Amino acid sequence: MFYTDIIIEQPDSIVDGKQQYTRIPARGRVIDFSQRDIDYFGTIQDGKIVLVAPPDIPRLPGRIVADGITYDLKSVKICRDLSGKLRGCRCAVV
Repeated sequence: MFYTDIIIEQPDSIVDGKQQYTRIPARGRVIDFSQRDIDYFGTIQDGKIVLVAPPDIPRLPGRIVADGITYDLKSVKICRDLSGKLRGCRCAVV
């Protein structure tokens, strides 16, 4: 799979009225929605799917920065194989 460098941003503290984020470097891939994804994630429009490689799993609320674009997390689905080994996660972002 062709992964790119992404940044997972998790909310941290508020300084001078602005939200601060903990930035976690990770590997991932941005792909477009399919009709099946829209049904699974609900009514998200103009969104994308970000596949995130383990061991870094984002938590809601949060953001993902990929290719210089910041996306807000809307949903995170953990993906495991049949033996239970963590294979990554699938995130719906807008």
